[in-house]
Amino acid sequence: MAHVVLIEPEAFLRALVRPHVVALGEDLDVVASIEEAQARACNAPGLMVLARGRGDPGYAAELACAFDVYAANDPTRLIVLETGAPPAGKGASAYVHEIDRTLAGTQFAPPAEPASCRLDLAAGFPCDAYQALSRVGELACGPVYLVRNRVSGVKELLVQTADDHPAASGVAHALYRNLRERAHPVDILRHEIARHHSFISSSSLPFDLARQADLAA
Repeated sequence: MAHVVLIEPEAFLRALVRPHVVALGEDLDVVASIEEAQARACNAPGLMVLARGRGDPGYAAELACAFDVYAANDPTRLIVLETGAPPAGKGASAYVHEIDRTLAGTQFAPPAEPASCRLDLAAGFPCDAYQALSRVGELACGPVYLVRNRVSGVKELLVQTADDHPAASGVAHALYRNLRERAHPVDILRHEIARHHSFISSSSLPFDLARQADLAA
């Protein structure tokens, strides 16, 4: 598995996560800021950076700029785990569990014959984390897929957005806003940033929300 850096600004959550991942034997550093993560990235090809979000997709853009996913020959893999609010209690347990699932997903090799042609999956689609089952919707900025989480087995909706489409930002903001407004502390949005696309997924994503956001953008 590639070396992993987790950016977690809250000291109590760093203290919660660090011994947990050490006990699992994972090759993971827990740091407090993007700058610390960049320092760890200097000599680590194939690096994966996980970061708990700040409530809006602007933080994903900061990560993309900090690690230059567009220009690098061996780009850092960037994944934001958005909790909507600093997790506590059951929410903190769900957050740690989501880190576990993300790390476990990297152990899955992509399928020998991916469904990219049939379903029009973009380059960078997280095939190790998700099995694309069907294409269930269309947005101006990209398709919506029904996927199965390869670790949990849970079906989720995943929105694939093209970074250069003007509606992509509005859709992403709507998905983040919906997460903040729901009263479910264990819900987590997963936002992966690739070279030219983003992939936003959640098991609790309302089916019609992305289309509403797309129409409003």
